[in-house]
Parts: sequence; C-alpha cells; structure tokens
Amino acid sequence: MLLIRTELLKQIFVMSTIDDVDVLAGRLDLNLLRVFMAVMQERSITLAGSRLGLTQSATSAAVNRLRQQLNDQLFVRTRQGMEPTSLATALATPVGNALGLIRDALEESRGFDARTTVREFRLLMTDVGELMFLPRLTAWVHEHAPGVRLSCRQVPRDQYGAELETGGADLALGMLPLGERDFVQQRLKDETLVCLACAGNPAARKRLTMEAFLSLPHVVIRAPAMGDRFVVKALGERASRRKIVAEVQHYLSVPMILRDSPFLAVVSTSVAAELAGPNRLAALPLPFKLEPLAIRQFWHKRWNNDPGHRWLRNGIVSLFGRTARR
Repeated sequence: MLLIRTELLKQIFVMSTIDDVDVLAGRLDLNLLRVFMAVMQERSITLAGSRLGLTQSATSAAVNRLRQQLNDQLFVRTRQGMEPTSLATALATPVGNALGLIRDALEESRGFDARTTVREFRLLMTDVGELMFLPRLTAWVHEHAPGVRLSCRQVPRDQYGAELETGGADLALGMLPLGERDFVQQRLKDETLVCLACAGNPAARKRLTMEAFLSLPHVVIRAPAMGDRFVVKALGERASRRKIVAEVQHYLSVPMILRDSPFLAVVSTSVAAELAGPNRLAALPLPFKLEPLAIRQFWHKRWNNDPGHRWLRNGIVSLFGRTARR
C-alpha cells in the first residue's frame, strides 16, 4: 500500500508546482483524490458529492483543499459544468490507476465477497444496450450482490476510450470496437440485423424482397454503433434509393412510429425480440446478406486482476455469452 501511495505522489509531483515532494507527501490525503476523480467524471460538485455520500459543501471544501495543495484551480465552472484544467486532465489517468490499485490491494487483503461488497460499477452503453443488458443484469446483481449499484451512462462514441482510460467508466458494452492497446475486449455473442414492420403492414405478410425494402419508407436509427452503417455498406450504390422518412437518435420512439404505418426499421435481433411482441410488430429477414455483428464488453487493462471487476465481467459472460441460457 505504501509503495502504491509513493508512486502516486511521484506522478503528481512531476506535474504539479509543489517544490518539495516531502511537503506534498505530508499534505496529500487520498480521500481528496477520490473527490477529485468523482468531480472529474461527473463534471459537477453536487453530483460528485451525491455519488460519494457527501454534502455539496463538504465536496466543495475537499476540492478547495486539493486546489491549495496542488497550487492549481483544477476545475473551472462553465455552462457545460466543471471543466478540468490541463493539470487536472493530466492527473486523471494516473490518479484513476493508483486508486484502482489501492482498491485492488484492499479487496485482495480482505477477500472479495459479492454478498457483502459495497461498490458502484459505471457502465457505458447506448439506450439499446440498456434495453438488451440491464433487465437481466440488474436482477442478477441484486440477487448475488445486493450492495452493488450499477450506474449507466451514454456518451458520444469517440469518448468511450477517454472514459475508460480516466476511470469515468468501468466497462463498456455493445458493438463498439476499441482498438487501443490499453483496452481489453471480450466477445460476448454475435447479432444479426432484421427489419421491423407493423404486423398489419402488407410487407410483413410475405418474404421481404429487395424491391420492397428499397421502395418502402424507412425509419433510421442514428444512435452510436447502430447497424445502419452496415446496411449502407451492404447496399452500396443502392443505399441512395432508400426512402428515409425519419431519422431518430433513440429506440424509444421507433415502435410508436412503426405502429399502423407502412414504415420499416432495421434493428438487431435482440432489439426486435424486445420490441416486436408488445407493440404488434413483425421481424422480417433482410433481403441481403450481412456479416454477423459482434457484441463485446471492453475495459481498461488496469482492471484485469480486480476481483470485483472480474466478478462482474464473468457474470456478464454467464448472462449474455454465446453459451448463456436464454
């Protein structure tokens, strides 16, 4: 534990304006760094305090103490929230890594017990990811680890890597390949795409042909990692012939738009299974071939040996992996 703390101090000392590392070592309170990471991830004093179980005034006081110790503003209030300074941005990764190592050491010394652990796991996924994963995952976590809380967030696709690297998220789930070497990915299952239509739509009563697919009006979901880009690629020049009547960012409105209409929407088989029955929709095979789309979970390599993190990853595999019972 002392070695971890010393390494953390060295990294902070290099990037700070403190003149004496011994002075910094004497001042630094690791609890302040927990507050630092919470504000870094939430971009809000209030939300960070709520996450840590602190009042807003206590959280603000902790940030001010760290500002004094590091001789930097760390966070500047803007309309978009608390924006980090260059020093805060530079510190985020080493601080997140060090706090993770400390948590690993504590869990290993005590022995991880899902039944008694108290912990929050931060997950990145799209709204369709929440539809696919959360119902079963939440029930499983509640049954096996009642002290664990799942916190789900949606961020732009190009921010997934930064969130995982800085500790803003523990896991990302979905069709979101991250190629950076510091990330680990695990393939859970393969999905195919199908066409959703109102059950009363004449197109739903027979095999969907390419001519019908191109001539009928489409509702396109532009959510991150949605499979429409694969449809466009498969269609090639024919993609421009599609009649798009609406583009939406989320799946919630799709069943209502399709209901009692001639419209089509391309979704994954898992989404179709969730949406079709309750909304009187039919799932139709596409009139062209697509390669299977891989659904994966991603995490930063620093979590590889974290007992709690490994427990959650294994649980996700048991629930959603290729050999999982449906």
